[in-house]
Amino acid sequence: MSTDLYGIRILKKEPDQKKITMKVIVVYYDVAYESHEPLPTDKSMFLRVLWDRDAYIATKISMDEFLDEDWVNANAYKYIDQIKQLNTRNHPLKDYTGYHDFYYGDGPWKDEEKLVQADYEVYVHDARLFEHLEVGQSWGTTSYQTVSYVHPGVAAPFMPNFDSQVARLEPFPGIEQGTEVLVFTKDASKLIASSSENEIVCYDTATWQELWRQKFEDMFGDMKIDDEQGIVWITRYNKIAGVVDIATGALSDKIPKTAARGFSRTGKYAVEYGEDDLLDFGDGRSIEQPGCVEAFSFSADDKLVAMGGGSYHFVDIWNTETLERVHTINTALRTSRLAFSPDAKYITVVSFDKLTVYEVATGKLLMNNIKTDSTSFGMPVWSPDGKYFAINHYNYFGYDGYTGIYKIGM
Repeated sequence: MSTDLYGIRILKKEPDQKKITMKVIVVYYDVAYESHEPLPTDKSMFLRVLWDRDAYIATKISMDEFLDEDWVNANAYKYIDQIKQLNTRNHPLKDYTGYHDFYYGDGPWKDEEKLVQADYEVYVHDARLFEHLEVGQSWGTTSYQTVSYVHPGVAAPFMPNFDSQVARLEPFPGIEQGTEVLVFTKDASKLIASSSENEIVCYDTATWQELWRQKFEDMFGDMKIDDEQGIVWITRYNKIAGVVDIATGALSDKIPKTAARGFSRTGKYAVEYGEDDLLDFGDGRSIEQPGCVEAFSFSADDKLVAMGGGSYHFVDIWNTETLERVHTINTALRTSRLAFSPDAKYITVVSFDKLTVYEVATGKLLMNNIKTDSTSFGMPVWSPDGKYFAINHYNYFGYDGYTGIYKIGM
């Protein structure tokens, strides 16, 4: 027999508002380690709570779908419109004296008044989804929460649409974690990718056909672009490994503005970063964060820079002129890649196998991409004209990489 994690009690039904109010009581504890199941916050939990094989909801969601975590994560938002936590009781729990590990039954539960609990209003898409439940009904459940898809709502027209893939490119077949850097030209007519083996390839965004390719010596360089000079170049250990003319793909004798590891889009800033907890602007100015800087991104106008990584599970956004921190986004994840939207209203945060988009001004989570396979994400980039979103995908072992091109607008 499975151990219940929560107790559920129905407090109120309001079908005309498509709303049901319920109490969720934590009935599973680990007293020795002073921990317990969390109070749920995700729509996935409440979809699982509502499901019943003998009810209307089972005609919309099959048992196979109900048992499939990926399916629930990807589709919970279609059935659960909104969750409001009205209150909490006995939370956070500081003293576990007198508590037990398990509280069995369908309620009322032993010592119920001292158990961790909260009341919730659950708004659904169709009131028939809870028609089988009665006020006062209670039961124990093994239902649990996972991380379900967050729909961007009114911001949907400006979000990447992962259901609308325009092209699937394989710039560097067979190379482990193939593509290191992706960048669109300022006019969005070309997408340029560089590999860990210092190879560069350029695509025409009208046809997604390869235009040219160049290969340089050594490995693990950093590619940068200067639209004004019409070049891209590779740097490695602060030395220039090669320069390419964007228009022709030929080697260029133009001298890049910097050999630094990072270069802003307008060319105003050249920065160094890495194992240290600094983003060094090279002019006596630097930005410090707790933990090493693994990811950073300048806005298209260079007025903002975002940075994160290491053990610091936040993304800080700074004014590049004043070096004042203007926004902090709590991602609760280690950041591996960052990318601003063209207007800097949104920022993509990649954490290995997770991709999220936040509103810069508020820090609000607008969407997360629910993956149904074992691939991880690499470099993301928005096209300057706001039409496309490109991102690298890899399998669990870092191989079989490809670049997905997606439309903007859901």
